[in-house]
Parts: sequence; structure tokens; C-alpha cells
Amino acid sequence: MTSPPAAPTNEEKGFLPSTVADIVHRAGVSHGTFYNYFPAREDILRAVATEARIMRGWQAEMADSIRGLVDRSFEEAVDHIVKIVIRVLGLREPSH
Repeated sequence: MTSPPAAPTNEEKGFLPSTVADIVHRAGVSHGTFYNYFPAREDILRAVATEARIMRGWQAEMADSIRGLVDRSFEEAVDHIVKIVIRVLGLREPSH
């Protein structure tokens, strides 16, 4: 969804001068949906920081794991990587 020329994007204005109205317009969601996920505008920054921290940890763990998969079979390597992704995303492993 693109913004009309009259509504500057957050990239143009930056986060601090952007209002919740700017953010929900750009995201294509309602104010209610926004506040359901983010009680305050500043909570977006906390969520982004948390996601970035999780992704950095996940990337480091995947890199370490991939280095250790050299001597494993393809199936063992895929199984190992899938288990890491399931754990990082907080999903449950399917029962066999």
C-alpha cells in the first residue's frame, strides 16, 4: 500500500515527528489494531529492539550450528536446523 503524496512516510519524517495516525495510515491498519499490539507509540521501538535481538541470537546460533553440520547427513542437518527454528520461533515440535 502506498501513501498519497500528502501523507509523508515515516522514512521521510523520521520516527519522532510521526504520529500514530501517520503510522497506521502507512501500515494500512486501524487505530484499534495498532493499540491492540502497541499500547503506546514508543512500544514499537521496544518491539523492534526485541525482534532485532532475537534475530541476532538466531543468526549466531544458526551460523554455529551450520559449522557443526559438516560431518552429518543431509537429513540430520535439516532436522537439526528445523529444531532450532522451531525453538527460536517458540513453536511446538510436531509429534511423530
